[in-house]
Amino acid sequence: MTLRQPIVWFTLLLIAGIGGGEIISPWLSLAASGFLLFGGIVCYALHKSQTWPLILFWFTFGMALGHPRSIGIVPPLPFEETLHLQAEKHNLQLARRLEQAGLEGEGLALSSALLLGRRENISREMRSHYNLSGAAHLLALSGLHLGILYGLFYVLIIRRIRYARWRWAVFPFLLLLIWGYAWVAGMPISLIRAAEMCSLFMLCTFLARETLSLHILAFSALAILLVSPESLRSISFQLSFLAVFFIMILCGTSQRKSSLIGRNIGLLKVSAAAWLGTAPLATYYFHTIPLLGIPMSMVLVPLTTLIVYMALATLIFPLAPLAKITALLIQWQNTMIEGCATLPFATVKNVYPQWWQIVLFYAILLMGIAWMHYHKNSTGPN
Repeated sequence: MTLRQPIVWFTLLLIAGIGGGEIISPWLSLAASGFLLFGGIVCYALHKSQTWPLILFWFTFGMALGHPRSIGIVPPLPFEETLHLQAEKHNLQLARRLEQAGLEGEGLALSSALLLGRRENISREMRSHYNLSGAAHLLALSGLHLGILYGLFYVLIIRRIRYARWRWAVFPFLLLLIWGYAWVAGMPISLIRAAEMCSLFMLCTFLARETLSLHILAFSALAILLVSPESLRSISFQLSFLAVFFIMILCGTSQRKSSLIGRNIGLLKVSAAAWLGTAPLATYYFHTIPLLGIPMSMVLVPLTTLIVYMALATLIFPLAPLAKITALLIQWQNTMIEGCATLPFATVKNVYPQWWQIVLFYAILLMGIAWMHYHKNSTGPN
């Protein structure tokens, strides 16, 4: 037996181990860890195979990380507090720069949220509208926002130098831009995942190697969980990785649509995959089902992209005309979201599913997707 995708399997085993370590008692966890380690040694001694020992090791290691005592609240180190304070200082300075350019009110609040992750100035009413319309993910910095900025880097820099001999001299500078942005924005888990994936994609681009996105996603999750195993309990971690995972397995990453209709269909598929992958878990946590999330994404994602670019331009060049255009775009977006949120059929409220129902739904969904892939591969193209 060999593992064809070891990083993916190791990540799944680590997640299962962390989850198991949180549930069972400390003494049972210790006994199970010892038993599994002994089983791995026996498997290696009898069969001279490294597969089962590695499987048992990663699961056991996950159980050790998932032990409540090992993932308790640990006070940050002095240098971590210093980095956090410096990031908050620069973040506030950038927000003030947007304000000095002429942005105010909801325009300033939303541009600061979309670009810098500052959501404290968004009114409660506007937050409610975003939640009811299925657009709440736009207010939390994630792969969408960093992907928008990475797309700008790719168009302006990466694709022009990816075959140049001196591309490696620019590589550290691009990494600094990606991780510097994540640092200034407060390093939320969703943004860390996006920064890791962008960094690996850029590395593969410069190496001229084909990228397997599922491996990159698994490596990102593995890196986060090894450093911070308590992140597994974070709603942001769960929803972020589920969204990207379902986009990858349902939409793929190699499709390129040149026509406007093709791009719209691609955006619709991505929005539907992300909604399908996150809606059950979001319903479990927030007890609402936004029914218009998919069609709204068709309009809001391009508009949000334009807003982020205009807010970035306003941040670099704090000029009043740029600020007015940014404010106008934000006003259009807020008007659409308010109109959508007030529709009587926009959201199903007061839904309280049980945890086993969510697990069963995902199990059926994954089996259905696996059957579709098997049927597609067995029949071949028509």
